[in-house]
Amino acid sequence: MTDKISLMTAFAGLFAGMHSGYSMLNGQYILIKASIFRACGGFEAVKNEAVEDLALAEKLRQHGYTVPIFLGQKTAKVRMYEDARHLWRGLARIASGALKWSGVGGWLTALFIAGALLPLVAIPLVLFAGMPVIWLAIAWAVVVTAFLPWARRSGNVLYAFLAPFGALFVQLAALAGLTRSTIGSGIIWKGRKV
Repeated sequence: MTDKISLMTAFAGLFAGMHSGYSMLNGQYILIKASIFRACGGFEAVKNEAVEDLALAEKLRQHGYTVPIFLGQKTAKVRMYEDARHLWRGLARIASGALKWSGVGGWLTALFIAGALLPLVAIPLVLFAGMPVIWLAIAWAVVVTAFLPWARRSGNVLYAFLAPFGALFVQLAALAGLTRSTIGSGIIWKGRKV
C-alpha cells in the first residue's frame, strides 16, 4: 500500500507543477514514430541522464516536436515498481534529475508535496507545543481535499487521507536522491549508475 499512496502523491505533485506547453514523457509507456525517435538520437542521446524520459522529451522539443502527454489508464496497465525498495530508488532517481528538466515546475511539485506534510508537522505541535487541535484538523482536511481527485483516480478514496504519509516517503526519497546526486555517489538504476 505504501507504493500506491506514494505514487498517487508523487503524480499529484507532478501534475500540480506542470504548465501548458511542458514537455514530458513518462517512461512506462511512450508512443513515438520510429523516424522521429531516430532523428532525435533515441535513447542513445540520453543514456547518461538520470531521468532519460524527461531528457528525451526535451530533445524532441529542441527538434521542434510537440510532446503531448495523455492519460492512458484505460488503454494500458503498467507496474512501475515491484516493492517499496524499488519505489524508493525510482523516486530518488527522478528527484536527482528532474529539476534539470522541469525548471520551475519541479519546484512547484516539491512545494506541493511539502505542503502535504503539514498535518504531520502539526501533530507534534498539538501534542507538545499547545497548538489547538483544530489546526491539525484543518491541515488534514486541506490535504485530503487536494488529493481526493487523485485518490479517486488511483481507485481508493482513503489514499487521500493517507497522503501526508505518501508525501513523507516521496520527500525523503527525493532528498536521498538529491543528496547522492550532489555528492556524486549516483543512484543504481536498472544495473547502471546514474
